[in-house]
Amino acid sequence: MVGNTGYIGYPVTLSIVGTQYFAWALFYDLLGTTLGAYGLGVALAARFGGGVHSHLQVIKAIIINPDLWSFGFGLLFREVKIPAPVEFWLELVAWSCVALSLVLIGMRLSKLTSWHSLPRASISIGIKMLIVPLILGSILPLFGLTGTTARAIVLQMAMPPAFATLVIAETFHLDRDLAVTALAMGSMVLLVTLPIWLWLF
Repeated sequence: MVGNTGYIGYPVTLSIVGTQYFAWALFYDLLGTTLGAYGLGVALAARFGGGVHSHLQVIKAIIINPDLWSFGFGLLFREVKIPAPVEFWLELVAWSCVALSLVLIGMRLSKLTSWHSLPRASISIGIKMLIVPLILGSILPLFGLTGTTARAIVLQMAMPPAFATLVIAETFHLDRDLAVTALAMGSMVLLVTLPIWLWLF
């Protein structure tokens, strides 16, 4: 869940740093989502989710992942002009997936009968929204990234976990209560942490 941050991160980053620096936020999220959530995340989920007993099955789970395929096709055909009707339907499908993900989060939140996952969610949210942005934000100047560029990246790092966390938990039969608790808690914690990161960076 550490890399997947786009659903809240994009609008926040756009509103704070503008479109000029949005590519840096997009770069961080694509790197974190593609390699982190849908690469390493799928490997870990397949291994610990049950039903997978060999390295070959873990590799297969990564290879058949539609998100990695779509990322590859997107890079391969980035110069191809898509006709307006096709672009319209692709955009409609994309927004439908976002809406369905929100419905899934709502369904899982409605089934929570207790907050027993809160202590474990607090640890993961602390790592994701406090420790990671602080450490990586502090070393960005060593790579020549300062000012608004660094702020755009730090903002994206500091966002709460996103849809991939719950989608992977659902797919591989992991702890769904923990996943949805982390999503809800991260969104609430953002109200406190966002001003801190803007002040620090």
